[in-house]
Amino acid sequence: MEEEIKKFSFKKYFIVFLIVGLVVIASITVIIISDQSLLSENDQKTLSSLEKIDDHPLYVMTYYGDYGFEQYLESGMNVHAQNIDKNRDWACTCFAVLNNVSDMLFGRNFDWTYSPKLLLFTDSPHGYASVTMVDMGMLGFSNDEQVSQMSIESQRNLLTSPYYTLDGMNEFGLTVACMAVPQADNPIDPNKTTLNSCSIMRLALDYAKTIEEVINLWENYNVYFPPGPPLHYLIADPEGNSAVIEWVGGEMQVLKNDNTWQVSTNFVIYGSNEQERALCSRYTIAQDVLSNNNGELSQTEAMNLLEDVSQTNPSYSTQWSAVYNMNTGKFNIVMGRKYEDLTHNFTFSLRN
Repeated sequence: MEEEIKKFSFKKYFIVFLIVGLVVIASITVIIISDQSLLSENDQKTLSSLEKIDDHPLYVMTYYGDYGFEQYLESGMNVHAQNIDKNRDWACTCFAVLNNVSDMLFGRNFDWTYSPKLLLFTDSPHGYASVTMVDMGMLGFSNDEQVSQMSIESQRNLLTSPYYTLDGMNEFGLTVACMAVPQADNPIDPNKTTLNSCSIMRLALDYAKTIEEVINLWENYNVYFPPGPPLHYLIADPEGNSAVIEWVGGEMQVLKNDNTWQVSTNFVIYGSNEQERALCSRYTIAQDVLSNNNGELSQTEAMNLLEDVSQTNPSYSTQWSAVYNMNTGKFNIVMGRKYEDLTHNFTFSLRN
């Protein structure tokens, strides 16, 4: 579908996204650290855990203690009108591989502009433990030097990272990722709390074990996309269930998997026909590979598929590729398309 979308000035879009994003960060920071002039012991421990493990760069950080999400769920965010230029060649690709009982996988390419990235481990006292990927550009860090020379204010921005989830897996193997789409028709219900488009994924990871639990949770909240683009989401669990969630016709539409795999890229799937889906080459490639393998790939084969659909466009190249094993907790990350040179291997502890 991206072949039908007109290009626009990505630099202008990203500046708007960054400025308004920093305003959102400021409001969340108030919830987390209130008016304290000094960082708490847990805040200091969190920031001290920050470690650079890849020259892309990729950082790893463990968040200690409470990040204020329960308070955020009560208050939500203030919404205001935003004009978003939706004419962009978005290029993220996600898929769920669900036919191997012991190795159900979730593959994800995040295609965006360059900035430092963060692999974040959280274990909220009020929710489930999870591991997530965060684009540090959304936190105000556009290059590695800004990370290494952080001011106190920048450190506080970094403490908002749980709210900027882009993909991840929780301790029950539930995995979620977002992808941009040209439009989402999601009216704001004044009787519901409004969450931003990244923190709605945090809600799923912190409080849901299954697809059904995510659906039940999300039905109780509004999702607000500005200043970023409209999104849809692919979610999967280790029971072999997956779903794409979109907002069409003013309602949340849930498209559950009808095969032992599911693919999602950057067009609205609900109501689309076969001819429209074929316009997205990444969607077609992933569908063909998963169909030919009857929804069963190894983690290496899943990463190979992500390489096949990765992007080299200077303005939105593939920033990372991740394969999450929802049964074992093992996951692999490749930064900046370095598929042959450097794969980071991790194991996240899952509950039985």
